[in-house]
Amino acid sequence: YQHRLDQANAVIETQQAELDKLNTDALIGSLTRIPNRRCFDKRIGEELSRFRRHGQTFSLALLDIDHFKNVNDQYGHVVGDRVLRAISGVLSSDLRNSDFAGRYGGEEFVMILPETDWQEAIFVVNKILHKIEKARFRYEQLNIAVTLSAGITQVSPVDTEAVSIIARADSAMYRAKEIGRNQVCANEPDGSPAATE
Repeated sequence: YQHRLDQANAVIETQQAELDKLNTDALIGSLTRIPNRRCFDKRIGEELSRFRRHGQTFSLALLDIDHFKNVNDQYGHVVGDRVLRAISGVLSSDLRNSDFAGRYGGEEFVMILPETDWQEAIFVVNKILHKIEKARFRYEQLNIAVTLSAGITQVSPVDTEAVSIIARADSAMYRAKEIGRNQVCANEPDGSPAATE
């Protein structure tokens, strides 16, 4: 009986390890190898709960690759995928352990910066934008230049759900695109446009 029990326990341990791997894979994008939208939804919910319980502020940034359709059209989707992976690497390499960077969808990325107000977040995101702008993504004989536009906001006491925070960051990002791309715009927690210079 002990032998059968040991075998059963070994099977359970193997199945648990496989389940843990599947759960991890469900939260990490197979292309970019950074957290995906499902993981972001979970994390922003946790940050919002922390803010409501303890007042721990955080900022949210949405970043979009400028003219990414042109990259896919001109160089092909294989190159586009490599650009997505390279940008994912830059985003995840420049963060503190407490920060979060993930793929929001398509050519959009998202960052959560705990204990960071929107003014501090502008500094962090600008560094990333400058790093991306200076980089050249190599593929075979090609050197591909890309830029990002970003929108930032900070959590507010009126935010009862993540959707309002995301909407403020999204509108700031679209403003960055409208006024020239390759830059950061911010919305204050009350939703009003913030001066970023």
